[in-house]
Amino acid sequence: MKEISTVLTGLIVGVLSYLIVSLSLKPIIRYRKTKHDILSDLIFFANVINPERLNENMKKKCERRVESNRRHSSELVACYSDLPFWFKRWLECKNEKPLDASTHLLGLSNTVDFNTADKRVQKIKKHLRFETKVI
Repeated sequence: MKEISTVLTGLIVGVLSYLIVSLSLKPIIRYRKTKHDILSDLIFFANVINPERLNENMKKKCERRVESNRRHSSELVACYSDLPFWFKRWLECKNEKPLDASTHLLGLSNTVDFNTADKRVQKIKKHLRFETKVI
């Protein structure tokens, strides 16, 4: 009887651990990685906004910027929908607004004016609570 209770206890602990990791930790890690990727690309592509005044190499980089912003926008929405409700509430308490940041990322992908792009970047930084002074 002792062996059966040990096996059942181990099974229950294993199932609970799997559920906690799968339903809570993985989505949070994915969200944090997406935020990191967004910040990285905002810094990397900061100098390619208007493709009309750029050489061919920079025009290709500008195309990658547009694609990157669109991809990150959709990834941010997907990540947010997978987050556990308690983490979404915690983000609200921190005044972090990933869905608003996603909207501005999409808008940034369509922007070719430096001033407009800078305003969008500042809003993205605000909504994702980026503390860096680099961008």
